[in-house]
Amino acid sequence: MNAQYNQDNINNNNNNNSINNNYKKINFTNAFNLTNNTKDSVYPRVSAFGNNVYVIWQESVPPGLSSKLKDNSNNISSSSNSSLKNEPNYDIFIRKSNDGGKTFGKEINLSNNSGFSEHPHLAVYGNNVYAIWIDNDISANNN
Repeated sequence: MNAQYNQDNINNNNNNNSINNNYKKINFTNAFNLTNNTKDSVYPRVSAFGNNVYVIWQESVPPGLSSKLKDNSNNISSSSNSSLKNEPNYDIFIRKSNDGGKTFGKEINLSNNSGFSEHPHLAVYGNNVYAIWIDNDISANNN
């Protein structure tokens, strides 16, 4: 889910040396797994500001972790009576790098609820990080 790169400035002078064009050279290094999830991790988004790089994604989480699950009509039912207790669920996760993407900190589960959380988006400006996603959780903790 990640392709790391390094940028180097390249000076390219034309024949009369009167114009100096600066180009960026991008070197891709070996990809590595950010999620370490045995199931699927989908819809990744990347945003950066300075050396801070943020990656957000939708990840399948084990079913039955919550005592409440939603049915197709968005009604809450007990997991012991629900036909959905073995269905996969999705949460939204994020990781941050403060060294331009060379290393990343621990993943954080942003949604962490019994609802189906999907399609994350991410924006970063300065020290502010903005994350949004679609979620069908209607529990009292998310009012």
